[in-house]
Amino acid sequence: MKELEETGRTVDEAVEKALRTLGVDRDEVDVEVLEEGSRGVFGFGGKEARVLVRVRQDYAKLAGEIVGRIIKEMGFQGKIQVKRSRESIEVSVEGRDLGVLIGKRGQTLDALEYLTTLILSRRAGKRLQVTVDVEGYRERRRKALAVLARRVARRVVQEGREIPLEPMSARDRRVIHMTLQDHPRVYTYSEGAGEQRRVVIAPKPHNKETASPHQGEGGGM
Repeated sequence: MKELEETGRTVDEAVEKALRTLGVDRDEVDVEVLEEGSRGVFGFGGKEARVLVRVRQDYAKLAGEIVGRIIKEMGFQGKIQVKRSRESIEVSVEGRDLGVLIGKRGQTLDALEYLTTLILSRRAGKRLQVTVDVEGYRERRRKALAVLARRVARRVVQEGREIPLEPMSARDRRVIHMTLQDHPRVYTYSEGAGEQRRVVIAPKPHNKETASPHQGEGGGM
């Protein structure tokens, strides 16, 4: 992280001098005031203001660089785009023949995302959440799961029985829960542990309140 200690007659002047030297704008830095400074009496005994200006790390850009480096080491190339939201940093990769980076049910992609998050968080010294996508897989998967959830929900209503889905990742289970959370006739819950954890879609008992779709998840939908 680039940083510079600077002085001036006022805090603002010291900051401006540091910005010019560093070649950055005010919204790209954090400022720590070391000395407020004082004007003195009749021009004597005054003290200059002293500040420490640190250039903020562009973690979104760094996340993109990390993903690019990883896939290059794996023998792939792709166009990387980065977008930052309040909740996370989103890195998307577009290119040809990148299916291997997705893997079965997105398992390789999940591993790439985990590794990127781990490396970035260590660099930043704090936990940062990164979402990685390849060739729009995440959105396609989300839509497919939503269709599956509604289709199975219809079966549950027609047959009046619970239907368990295949084991899924926490991300995929969350999509099922969210898709059906306001369904008037079914509710969802998860059962099993580890890689065998799955969502069960069940009919709501008549005239009885049912548990929240997320109840019992313990943070691992």
